[in-house]
Amino acid sequence: FGVIDVSHTINKGGQDITRALSRSLNITFAEAEKQKRERGVSDTEAGTSTLNYIFSEAKRIYLTYQRKEGKAISQVVLVGGGSLLPGVVQMAKGEFDAPVSVGNPFERVQTPAFISEALTDVGPSFATAIGLALRAVKG
Repeated sequence: FGVIDVSHTINKGGQDITRALSRSLNITFAEAEKQKRERGVSDTEAGTSTLNYIFSEAKRIYLTYQRKEGKAISQVVLVGGGSLLPGVVQMAKGEFDAPVSVGNPFERVQTPAFISEALTDVGPSFATAIGLALRAVKG
């Protein structure tokens, strides 16, 4: 990767999707969370509507940046636990005119070999924590 030029936070995410699934399917929050992680959200209107909101906000920011700066965005990196949901990357690829990938905040952090695979699997959930820790170290 290169240098991050701009970042934004959209105040909706995985918990909002779980809550919407729970309400629409009349199941417990825990059951909705399990279903979301196993099956993704593309087959439910409640989950899809929350993701549509997230991606419409992201696309608005994306287009505003390109227009304001006069340059194309070279890559979209998804982070957070929601980026690991089945179907999310494919949905994002349909929204942006740039390559889409899931970020791995542990990519440049030395870790013991025996946990590297586990960290790759859960890494996107720790993006903010790793970023703050690295900022403090470089401080």
